Amino acid sequence: MLIALEGIDGSGKSTLARLLANEFKMNVIAFPTKKLKLINDYLQGKKNVSKENLFLLFLTDISVNSANAKNTVFDRYVYSTLAYQNSIFTLKEAENLFKKLNLIKPDYVIFLNLDIKIAMERIKQRKRKVSVFEKKEFLEKVRKHYMEMYENQFYVHNRWIKIDICDKNTEPNKLLEFIKKEIESECSC
Repeated sequence: MLIALEGIDGSGKSTLARLLANEFKMNVIAFPTKKLKLINDYLQGKKNVSKENLFLLFLTDISVNSANAKNTVFDRYVYSTLAYQNSIFTLKEAENLFKKLNLIKPDYVIFLNLDIKIAMERIKQRKRKVSVFEKKEFLEKVRKHYMEMYENQFYVHNRWIKIDICDKNTEPNKLLEFIKKEIESECSC
């Protein structure tokens, strides 16, 4: 089984990825990986990269590091690349590109639909420099792109599962239980 966790910065993807991996005895791959230095330099504000080139760098990272994935939780996947590099491709164009690149479709995409105010609070609490993508206005656009993908059930084998998070004290274990019920109702995991 392949599960992709998606959502804006601060939504709890990494925490939930670890919990899901433990629950279902799966591996975790977090994107972007640390393997492409140019991506990390860009995210830290050290390099400028065009939207188009950044999109291709992210897809290269995903393609190389997910090609043989099985029984894996992706902490971000192609959906983040599309949402964060918004307005480069329509969903149809992106789908055609993903197919040409032979990018695998996850069985489930878990979309953590986090309130922007909560996201900004969580981002400010982190003990690291804010990335170029962690600005309120930008995250609002990204969230809109995620909603469009969710509404179109974009590039997934089974389905997208949306979880609305409106409370900053939402317990990750409660989210895990919800996801577990949703997935187990459709398969024999």
